[in-house]
Amino acid sequence: MRIKKAPSIAWRKIEGRAFVIEAATSTLHELNEPGTFLWEMINKGTDIEEMVKRTVREYSICDRTARKDIMNFVDRLSKAGMIENKRQ
Repeated sequence: MRIKKAPSIAWRKIEGRAFVIEAATSTLHELNEPGTFLWEMINKGTDIEEMVKRTVREYSICDRTARKDIMNFVDRLSKAGMIENKRQ
């Protein structure tokens, strides 16, 4: 499954943190370092499996923990309308 940011979402990375703006609600979200790491992959349309692999390498955590954390993050973004899920 690939994750992509919704077309109505704008973002910028400033001093290592992603700032994501929901145009419809004018809501600004500031992401922490792991959130920014994941958001950059989402912006590129990276699939979940690759996100898990890269997260395991980057943060030296187990596959299970990475997958759980990523799925929670993706779920929150999806509920906020910030991303689109693309099945492949």
